[in-house]
Amino acid sequence: MATMLSLFVDKCHFSELQQLYEKMKTGYEPLLEAVERIKIEEAETRKTMLIEHRKREAAKKEKEVEERTRSGKDWSIEEHSLLAKAVGKYPGGTSQRWLHVSKFVGSKTPKECIGKAKELAKKGSSNVNTENAFQLYKTMLTKKNSKKERSPSKKKHQVKKV
Repeated sequence: MATMLSLFVDKCHFSELQQLYEKMKTGYEPLLEAVERIKIEEAETRKTMLIEHRKREAAKKEKEVEERTRSGKDWSIEEHSLLAKAVGKYPGGTSQRWLHVSKFVGSKTPKECIGKAKELAKKGSSNVNTENAFQLYKTMLTKKNSKKERSPSKKKHQVKKV
């Protein structure tokens, strides 16, 4: 209560305190109403500040993603290849296309994939040839599958316990 009273006194002007004092001669109801008003105003102020903070953080993150997308430095050859393959696999009009594309690429957000696809479209896709991208993708799959085939199965190496 002492904290609320000090907050109340800090928020009120001297003239408001004088008026409240005069009203309190008949009872404490005006004080309780004024304290409740201050509580509500303080809660609204905190809420507004939190919303503004979240907006600033979201804008900051969006700007970082946009800068990474523009730079192109964060995209490896494999990611370019996966993007090209995903764009072919999920053509325009596909429901939640960019979400599927980003999951296919695996390491980029939908916004990053959109930005890179737009960038490549503007350049005429000179950096990523779809046929080469497909070949690279097939090579990656082949390597992945060959690793699975070479890894020994657990059954061959299990020793019977006596």
